[in-house]
Amino acid sequence: MLKHLILIFLLIPISLLAQQRVSGVILDKETSKPLEFVDIYNKETNTSSNVEGRFEFSTKDSVVNFNLLGYEKKMFPVDQIKGDTIFLTNKFLELDEINISDLDHPIKAVFKQIVVNYPLEPYSESFFMRCVLKKHDEIIKIQDINGLVERQTLFSTSKSPMPKNNYNVEVKNMRKAGVKEKEIYFEMFSLEEFFKAITSIYMSPKLYDYEMKPSMDSQYIKYYFSPKQNNELTSNGYYIVNSDDNAFDEYYLLNEEKNKVYKEKGAIKYRTYFYELSVKFKKDEKNTKYFLDIAKLTAKVEVIDEEKKSIFYNAEYQWITKNPSDLRVDNNISLSKDLFKLNKDYVPEFWQNQNELLLTEEMTKFINGLENNDENEYKIISNIKD
Repeated sequence: MLKHLILIFLLIPISLLAQQRVSGVILDKETSKPLEFVDIYNKETNTSSNVEGRFEFSTKDSVVNFNLLGYEKKMFPVDQIKGDTIFLTNKFLELDEINISDLDHPIKAVFKQIVVNYPLEPYSESFFMRCVLKKHDEIIKIQDINGLVERQTLFSTSKSPMPKNNYNVEVKNMRKAGVKEKEIYFEMFSLEEFFKAITSIYMSPKLYDYEMKPSMDSQYIKYYFSPKQNNELTSNGYYIVNSDDNAFDEYYLLNEEKNKVYKEKGAIKYRTYFYELSVKFKKDEKNTKYFLDIAKLTAKVEVIDEEKKSIFYNAEYQWITKNPSDLRVDNNISLSKDLFKLNKDYVPEFWQNQNELLLTEEMTKFINGLENNDENEYKIISNIKD
């Protein structure tokens, strides 16, 4: 029975009559590293590349576009890219950073434009979310969620603070598979916690130094920030700002604290020693506003158990939104609940025909390995039924 479940999980979309299958890998031209979350699209359909740079979809259109913020756009005929490797060029290479004076700080103008550039009124959108938990660099949980979210506002401002009940979420489709540990349960983020993390992106010029780096075509400016010397902050990162309208298209933050103090919970101790967040926005030409497009959050946690042994976890959350709208959202889940404890019936037809964030080789290997799970100490957790 379990073997059939795994086969259902791994089914890929079946090519339709008169359609062409488009697939390949996208790499950085300079470093040859895979590029994640590249927009691959045409008039008919769209998708995103996964962490391996891989993508796949079926289309009747004759061309396909490749676009990633900070990289040069490319367009190819469909029949030229089947299974090929696509290289994109970074537009910020070989340009020097420029120090910014506090007397005339351009990033302040960017923050002032938030009320103009981003939706501070109610709207809804569809989304796709992936959650992956690793223990000692090996996957122990994977979960994909599809649904609708309604926001009262995207950001909180001094004049318009975020309402207490800012979100309604309707989960339409879910698939999850994992193993249950005996001694320790690693609690995943709730949606409430995740939303708070990806919208808390203000880095005050009073606390951080900034440097700017224009792109080669001058359309975008990258503002790097780092803590001022007189404080104990540890985060570094950048904004990528569109110079046409002073809107930030991307926010990136990295916080590494190898010597961070442990917190205690019962007989165990833990600390988050690595935190990385990337949030991208896309302008909707109809609404002339920038909506949340893609977000990725990675947290690495060290846990010291009762036997004083260190256990290392890596929790990763990926979020893709689609189609801002005024659709009605029927809230059907708890926003404060551990994501992996959310439940929804598995619908094979949906997962057989979706192409967002292809399963990686590592994920496929993990799922295939579950069929032998009766031989080890772990209990299988899954909502997949045949």
